[in-house]
Amino acid sequence: MLRASSKKALLWGAFLFLGALPVLAACPPPTKVKTVRVEKVFDGDTVRLYSGTSVRLIGVNTPEMRYDIGKPEPGAEEATAFLVQHASEITQLQLGRDPRDRYGRTLAHLYFSSGKSVEEALLERGFGFFISIPPNTQLSDCLRQAENRARNAQRGIWFGQRGPVAVSALPSGHTGFSLLHGEITKVSKGRRAWYVELDDRVVLRIDTKVLARFDDAARIRLRPKDRVEVRGWLVDRGASKSVLKKGYKPLILNISHPDHLRFLAD
Repeated sequence: MLRASSKKALLWGAFLFLGALPVLAACPPPTKVKTVRVEKVFDGDTVRLYSGTSVRLIGVNTPEMRYDIGKPEPGAEEATAFLVQHASEITQLQLGRDPRDRYGRTLAHLYFSSGKSVEEALLERGFGFFISIPPNTQLSDCLRQAENRARNAQRGIWFGQRGPVAVSALPSGHTGFSLLHGEITKVSKGRRAWYVELDDRVVLRIDTKVLARFDDAARIRLRPKDRVEVRGWLVDRGASKSVLKKGYKPLILNISHPDHLRFLAD
């Protein structure tokens, strides 16, 4: 955990993309704002306010600092250093429609005093991945665009060879947030969800309510041989005897929004 008042950089490379924060924001300013002050920065997407409230930023997932093993994921130190440097400028909070996550943290959008979205600033510098989890999707369009700008410019986590990992090349034991690409090898329809297998290794679960948000063209394209890029939290069910007994693939990733799946060109 890092105190917001710290002025030292965690890593010199973190500041290659910083510069002055622009005054005008592509994301709209908050409508129901609460004035706040950041006391501590835990990582690139989680802070603690002086009120004692822990806040998880909506719409962005940054690499993990992995304090428990002392081995940060690539890009984690840069994202954290960015928030540490600019923490004193974070003065506004707008709660999400769903204001709590399963860990009891407050889900909210944070803003700099200029009106600029903190999540947007992180994404456009390549310090995190865009995520869209209903019902907190108010800023999804502008945050998606912010990630696209960083990706096109190969900034931060998009630099060089970084980017989606081939499902076929997933290292053993890999779980947690993942950006993957692969070929659809099987599609099955259940009563409550569709199950899409990638490279006979990873299963995507798409709830019927989520599938209803896909456009017709996308639903038609969910078929073998199509190639897709997906993002979300990869879970290993291999320890479940029922999963193994029924012959299910142990690795599963839940698609929570159409923004988390896109089709790739042939």
